[in-house]
Amino acid sequence: MKGRFRKGLALMLLQTVLLTACGGKETWIAGLVTQVQTGEEGEITAIVLLTDSGEVVGVLLTDKTVTFLQGSGSGTKEELRAAFQEEVRLDKRLHVSSTGRKKNLAVGDGEKIPAYEADDIYIAGQLDRAAVTLKDGTPVDVMEDEGRRTYRLSDGTELLQAQDPGSYVTGLELLNEEAQIHVLDYYQKRGLLYDETEELEKVYALYREPGQDFAPGLVEQTTAPSAASWDVVYFETVLTLPAGEENGNLLKQIRLGDAFDRVTGKRLDPWEMFAVPKGEVIRSLLDASGIREQEFRDKLEAADWDGRIVFTPGGLSVMFEAESLPGQGDSVGFSVEYEEVQGLLRNWAVPADGGWGGI
Repeated sequence: MKGRFRKGLALMLLQTVLLTACGGKETWIAGLVTQVQTGEEGEITAIVLLTDSGEVVGVLLTDKTVTFLQGSGSGTKEELRAAFQEEVRLDKRLHVSSTGRKKNLAVGDGEKIPAYEADDIYIAGQLDRAAVTLKDGTPVDVMEDEGRRTYRLSDGTELLQAQDPGSYVTGLELLNEEAQIHVLDYYQKRGLLYDETEELEKVYALYREPGQDFAPGLVEQTTAPSAASWDVVYFETVLTLPAGEENGNLLKQIRLGDAFDRVTGKRLDPWEMFAVPKGEVIRSLLDASGIREQEFRDKLEAADWDGRIVFTPGGLSVMFEAESLPGQGDSVGFSVEYEEVQGLLRNWAVPADGGWGGI
């Protein structure tokens, strides 16, 4: 559904600016590596970071500093430190925590900057400069950070924030191992339902429009369980995309439903959940929704309903984005409780036990 969503994409654990916790005096820093200082034996002793707010901050490594890498898994402190030493370089993105007092770090020509002794340092991603070239030849940098990608111009202007496409399916742990494998296989084969490059071009066009107070766009695709009966588990996929209007801050959502056998994970035809033909299902849902205007009903009945019915614990939810309804300027959505459509669904398909079928 179109709407103005606050795009609070700050990390849950770390902010992209320098922050200090009020109670424990714990300092969190996130930024890009701009300088690495080493000791006589080549070991890293200090790192200079540029935070997103433009602050230049020093990070001091001590024998007690614990280092981590993305996907590094387990290892001894020494092994992780050695891997960190090899990995750190300019434009890497680090997350740092410190409980030490503020100190100073000399960075050359007598200049000193505020610095903190690091308790923990985590390599969260990196900045790839000129990683993408737009149709008009404009180079775009890509910032990778904890499963998020941010496309930005060379001056730092953010154009688009995107989710790592490899991490959008959640909730599989609620199923048995066989079902997990088949459900994940289905979504991996289906892949993303949007073209990230096209969305980037779309928001860049908005950015170039004169007189606009531009805000970066957002693309995201998430899939998670939405309800379950004793025999069927239902999933909902939510796409959040730039609407291509106004200043980039206007977003739209597309919501799609799927059904799977709870034991095998085999995908089921959602229309098989109903005890009556597809056309009767659609008309009954429109009746229950209270939509009476005939021309509008005709337009909805003629729409593509495949995947549009989402099973929730309390009822059925239907949504069509404006683009899916010719001549319709706004999104259309409604929900009906299961009691309102008794007889439409097969008994084994109705979500049970509070809507979650005991999972």
